[in-house]
Amino acid sequence: TQQAASAGARIVVWPECAALVAQSDEARLLATLQQRVQQERIYLAAALCVVRHQSRPWPQGDGALDNKLVLLDPAGAVLATHRKSIAVPGPEAALLVPGDRTLPVVSTPIGKLGLGICFDLDFPALVRSAAGADVLLIAAEDWPGITPYHSVMSQLRAIENGFSVVRAARYGRSIVADRLGRVGAALVDPAEPSGAVAPGLATSEPWMLLGTVSASGAVPLYARTGDVLGWLALVGSLALCLLAALSAKAHSVGAAGILFRLAPQLRRRPQ
Repeated sequence: TQQAASAGARIVVWPECAALVAQSDEARLLATLQQRVQQERIYLAAALCVVRHQSRPWPQGDGALDNKLVLLDPAGAVLATHRKSIAVPGPEAALLVPGDRTLPVVSTPIGKLGLGICFDLDFPALVRSAAGADVLLIAAEDWPGITPYHSVMSQLRAIENGFSVVRAARYGRSIVADRLGRVGAALVDPAEPSGAVAPGLATSEPWMLLGTVSASGAVPLYARTGDVLGWLALVGSLALCLLAALSAKAHSVGAAGILFRLAPQLRRRPQ
């Protein structure tokens, strides 16, 4: 974080679960981070995994691990906290504290900033709750089966909702992309099997990605209407298919009637 700030970063985003901390130590870690952002005069999206319970059973509606993203401003104030909305099915879903189905957006002097975590970005309806943001800050952690394709989800959501994205990922592809999905900077984790990032997009530091985003978003039609146009197109297609089927049936009935009327005359034809 300090190195990024020294390099000129105004917003720093950590990858998912960058800090694993016991619940009893969370307040102390947060206080340390607040001092750091005050010293560096930066916005920090700190990705924390807070261990709430070390063994089962835990209370109903709780979880062993609190996977969240905390946004601090340069004064050290907590602007927003986002708990991962949708856990990956399997072990993660069994362990995480359940989140709500919305992504927070806050207004700041440098623009409207939204928060999202990894798998959240796979769900268009959820991400539309952040429409109106200028920049969506994303903490992610990938694995060989989904990278680098998973980072493309963030680009799609940027196009759909008209905001830029800053995606910090472990074991995958970190990107900075504008609201048209164009990648301005990218960093591939050395452990990612897809190979090196495109020339000209990587930074000189293997552990840090620097990029520039526009803080001027624009809410496109899709962000307002969602899948309404898609459903209308589907209904229209079904209606056309039904009309075509009814028309074909009417023609076949008419042809059968003509043959029925001609049958007696064919039987009386002289041999």
